[in-house]
Amino acid sequence: MVNTVEVRHFIPEELRVLRQWVLMRLEAERRKNGKLAKVPYQCNGKTASSTNASTWASFDQVVEVFDGGDYTGIGYVFTETDAYVGIDLDGCRTPKTGFVEPWAQQIIEQLDSYTEFSVSGTGFHCYVKATKPTDTKNRVGGVEIYSSGRYFVVTGEHVKGTPLTINTRQAQLETMMAEYKFAQQVSTLKTTPTSAAVDGLVFDTNARCPDDVWGLIEASEGLQGLWRADTMLDGQTDDSPSGYGFMLLGQLAMKGIVAQSLLDTLIAFRRHVNARDRSESWYRDEVANALHRADQMRTTTRASNDTLVELTFRHLRQEPEVKPIDFCVLAVLALASRDGDTARVSVKEITAQLNVSEEHVQRHLRKLEGLGCIVVIETARRHRPKLYRFALSHVPP
Repeated sequence: MVNTVEVRHFIPEELRVLRQWVLMRLEAERRKNGKLAKVPYQCNGKTASSTNASTWASFDQVVEVFDGGDYTGIGYVFTETDAYVGIDLDGCRTPKTGFVEPWAQQIIEQLDSYTEFSVSGTGFHCYVKATKPTDTKNRVGGVEIYSSGRYFVVTGEHVKGTPLTINTRQAQLETMMAEYKFAQQVSTLKTTPTSAAVDGLVFDTNARCPDDVWGLIEASEGLQGLWRADTMLDGQTDDSPSGYGFMLLGQLAMKGIVAQSLLDTLIAFRRHVNARDRSESWYRDEVANALHRADQMRTTTRASNDTLVELTFRHLRQEPEVKPIDFCVLAVLALASRDGDTARVSVKEITAQLNVSEEHVQRHLRKLEGLGCIVVIETARRHRPKLYRFALSHVPP
């Protein structure tokens, strides 16, 4: 935590002189993905926004309020106008022993710039001077990269052996992003050409969310979480306003909402969350992508389910060590991944469906991984044993 003069001293001065600081408080009532929410606040006690500069303050102002208040920490907001990129390495360190996952240590050494421990002590924040390439993912596994529309809780707990300065690392950042496949599009649907129907829509910057859409949002906790931009749905990896907006449109398109209503909803949503301005063509592309995705989902769901059933049975034929309980676990993963290439599911969810103990499921998951039946995409088992994202192996031709 930033609570001593000595710790604050390590925070690079080039960040401290910028008026891009907010306060942070951990709040249980706004849990996000099972974790306490890191809610940004202004010095006047009102909530802050990572996209609204009028809610930010100077470093000295937030520190003064932090020292006299009940806040958990302070945060620096990344913007498109500054020179900085933040890299968040999550779930890669054991605080009690100091053990650091090799992949995280490699990134820290590769970037060779100012690095500090995260609030929980289970991860790291690296700061570099660079430009994040456009149209790239914000997150891959336990690595997140942001250059705008996001704030990092700054602890000032400098990692010994790393520089005390924020260094220019454009080439190193791009190399690391290529290694972790950040350059891959968040969705291939992003390249879908805008249809003539979308081109003909009426674009109104003051559009409101249509009544029929708002009725759907009010009736669904998931849609409410997307509208508030504080609760991600399964399969969502981008928690920026654009990520929430894309997921919201996709859900509404699957429910049959027409193009004009989708466009009006997206405009109203981005205004609601104080997201930065986008071009009219960007809005139209987002609507076209959502409609295209919905069409693909409707036409491929049945074929996808058939393929996944075949895939699980193939495991039974190819792996003599696979037992009935293993098949059941594979079946749950297959069903969870019917809307995508991977299954993001917790051990608790698997146990609830199979009515067995978590320890039993854990043991068989490790067995299936060892046999090559599944691939653990997010290797967070060491620190967060209940969180997984799987890909099934032995994919049929």
